[in-house]
Amino acid sequence: MSLYLRLSVTDRCNFFCRYCRPPAPQQQNRHAHLTDDEILRLVDHIHRIGALRKIRLTGGDPLLRPRLPGLVAALRTRLPDAELCLTTNGARLAGCAAALREAGLDHINVSLDSLSPARFAAITGVDRLGDVLKGIRAAVAAGFTNLKLNAVLLRSSSGKELARMVRFAATQAAELRLIELMPMGVARRIYGQEFLPAAEALGILQAELTYLGTAPGSDTSQRHRFELDGREITVGLITPISEPFCTQCDRIRLDSRGRLLSCLRRQAGADLVPLLRAHRDDELNRRIAELLCGKDLPESHWPHRQMALIGG
Repeated sequence: MSLYLRLSVTDRCNFFCRYCRPPAPQQQNRHAHLTDDEILRLVDHIHRIGALRKIRLTGGDPLLRPRLPGLVAALRTRLPDAELCLTTNGARLAGCAAALREAGLDHINVSLDSLSPARFAAITGVDRLGDVLKGIRAAVAAGFTNLKLNAVLLRSSSGKELARMVRFAATQAAELRLIELMPMGVARRIYGQEFLPAAEALGILQAELTYLGTAPGSDTSQRHRFELDGREITVGLITPISEPFCTQCDRIRLDSRGRLLSCLRRQAGADLVPLLRAHRDDELNRRIAELLCGKDLPESHWPHRQMALIGG
């Protein structure tokens, strides 16, 4: 068994994206977060049971966690062969991209839902598009290759600028990834009006750009090739609604408070903190193994919890 761990290092965020967080600030206790040492110990336990091939640092926004490059360096030392990735909104990336690269981070995904300042602010609740674009450029300058730009598909906005987003991604040697909206947390309120299937988004791109066909995908994404100014570019489609990939999924999630989840859509999880802090290692290993053995098809409904609290 090899696993992909989505590791949330904070539930704090400086954005209020309409598909992710409530518009009013939430009272969050950063002291309730796991310490670096606790994160590393839990990663060690999980790795013993499931052989971690990939770790993605998430949030909230992970760049709000103090001394994040140090945590990345410690993970790299422990797991020299694992792929270390990070997903961020990018607003603070310009100031730390080089340090993260030096610490051993392999790849970065930046959320970018619009290139229009007004539309970006309407989606994210903040006027920080300029900071995000600076962060993307800083990541490229720091040597991050295979940069990915994540955009959640929204009917009211995405269709208006999909081709423009592809062109911008190409200027950064990045891959645009279009993610279907999921009816989870606050997104439930807008799902009926805003859901845009990935296939429809692909059709919009095929009408505006020269389509070359499919590209090799992964267990969780489809990829399509286009020609732009004589170059071949690739766009990824993430389809949790229209074409679920549950049977191929090897992801697990550890939230910033130490709760391990076998599936985004399962309400049940395992609170590992009491066993960790009591140094009851054998029981902790058994609890992790039980949860991993119970990883099966998701529940039929989507949980009501907020996406930002479990790292997406």
